[in-house]
Amino acid sequence: MSQARAAQLGIELLPLDELLGRADFISVHLPKTKETAGLLGKENLAKTKPGVIIVNAARGGLIDEQALADAITSGHVRAAGLDVFATEPCTDSPLFEPAAVVVTRIWVPRPPRPRTARAPTWPPA
Repeated sequence: MSQARAAQLGIELLPLDELLGRADFISVHLPKTKETAGLLGKENLAKTKPGVIIVNAARGGLIDEQALADAITSGHVRAAGLDVFATEPCTDSPLFEPAAVVVTRIWVPRPPRPRTARAPTWPPA
């Protein structure tokens, strides 16, 4: 995003290191590429503000799962919410253990079904 567009939207653009150190919540919304894979690894997690809460519902592999589990166990990361893992379907992860981790099933959109009946309306006709 350009500086001009960010200013128009009231958004402050920051370098990643500064963002990590200032954010109370980090919600990851990135594609998985060579540049973004493992973005939140041990080194970058150590740069986060103590007590940060991290959410990833974008792509698995953006966060180093073992590094995140270690950061949660140490208390540096307060909690995490995850909808994706590096390996899908995920049957085993160090993030299944900590109580401070909420894991949801990935939501996959389905094609629309043909309507065969009309839903009831209120008030009744």
